[in-house]
Amino acid sequence: MRQDDHCDLCSLTLEAACNTEGEQFCKLKEQYMTTDMSADDMYEKLVEITTPEQFERIDAEVRRLASIGWKPTDPLVTADRAQYQGQAAAQRWLDHYRNGR
Repeated sequence: MRQDDHCDLCSLTLEAACNTEGEQFCKLKEQYMTTDMSADDMYEKLVEITTPEQFERIDAEVRRLASIGWKPTDPLVTADRAQYQGQAAAQRWLDHYRNGR
């Protein structure tokens, strides 16, 4: 992930996709966390492979994780400045998340 383009919502969505949809989505999460990929590029990849049925399961898992206070474990995300990082990416993902593809 790009250090200045990371957002908690992006990580939460990828975590939920990995939990519910398995290996292909876990690989995307790993790719995002370990490369210089932007949040927008990862979102496009996620949308390309996600069916509406999968999105419904991912959405339910996002809500479950959020309800139990899921927090990202990556140090770039948990740093004090993380609240300021990736705000634009977070807003784009949230807009897509709320309004569909």
